[in-house]
Amino acid sequence: MLVSVVIPVLNAADALRATLQSIRAAGSSVNVEVLVQDGGSSDGIDSVIAEFPDLIVGFTSGKDGGQYGAINAGFQGASGEVFTWINAGDIFFPGAFDKVVEIFEAHPDVFWLTGRQCVARGGNPLIFSPFDVMVSNEEIRCGLCAPSGTGFLQQEGMFWRRELWEDCGGLDTTLKLAADFDLWMRMAARAPLHRVSIVLAAFSYHRDNRSVLGASEYLREMEVAIERRRGRRRMLFNAARLIGLFLKGVSRIPVVRVMLAFPLWLVGYPRVETFDWRQKSGSCGSFELRRRRRVSWVG
Repeated sequence: MLVSVVIPVLNAADALRATLQSIRAAGSSVNVEVLVQDGGSSDGIDSVIAEFPDLIVGFTSGKDGGQYGAINAGFQGASGEVFTWINAGDIFFPGAFDKVVEIFEAHPDVFWLTGRQCVARGGNPLIFSPFDVMVSNEEIRCGLCAPSGTGFLQQEGMFWRRELWEDCGGLDTTLKLAADFDLWMRMAARAPLHRVSIVLAAFSYHRDNRSVLGASEYLREMEVAIERRRGRRRMLFNAARLIGLFLKGVSRIPVVRVMLAFPLWLVGYPRVETFDWRQKSGSCGSFELRRRRRVSWVG
C-alpha cells in the first residue's frame, strides 16, 4: 500500500528538511512517495530536494494559488492509495506510516483516521495529549471539531483513503485558513473518523505560523464553513451541539460518567472507534492490533 504525502512550502528550506527527515523515520517497511509543492521559494530549496531522491517523486516550484491550491495540485499527481499532507516544519513520528498502513490493510471499512495530538518546537516534541480524540462523527459533521467547540482535529497525523478525498472533491480554496476544518466536516458526512491511541505527527509551533497569526480569521472562516454545511439541518446541528456539550460536561463527574457509559454504549450514540495495540496472551514481545467501540466523552 503506497502512502502519498504532499508538502506545501514557501521559503522554508530548513523546515522542509526536518519534515523530510521525519518521513524517512516514519515508515521503515512502507512505500512512501512525497510531492513537494513550492510557491516559488528563493532560499535554496533545490539543494534540500536533492538530498532526498529516495522520497521525493514530484517537485513543483512557482507561483500557485496559495497553500490549499498547492495541496490540491499535489494530490492530483499522487499515485498512493492513502493520502496525507503536512506543512514544512511539522514532523511525523517513527513508525507512523507502518501503523497507519497496518490499520488500513486490516480494516477495509476504515476510510480515515487520526492519532493523538502533539505540539513540537524546533523538531522537538513539547506537549503530548494523553487522550484519544473523542469528538463524535455527528459532532464533526456539525462543525464541533474546533477549539471553541467540543473537540479539535489536528491536521498533522490525519490520513485517509484516496477514494474519500476524490469523493469529497479536495479542499475548498475559497477558504484561506480553515479549508481543513471544512474538509473534516465533508469527510464525516461520508465516513466515520477512526482514532489511533498513539501520536502519529506533531504540529510545529512558531510565531510565524499562519494558524497563530490568523487565529481570528480562522474562526471567522470556520463559521462560514459551518453555515454552508448547516443548510436546512439546523435542528440537527443544534441537537448535536447540545448533546456534545452535555456529555463533555458530565464526563468530568465520575459517578454520572459511569452511569451513562453502559446505556450509551448499547445505543451506540454518539459512538467513536479507536485502535490500539495490546500484548498477545502468553507472548513476551508480540503485540496485536485491537479495535474498540467507545462512547464520545464518556468512555
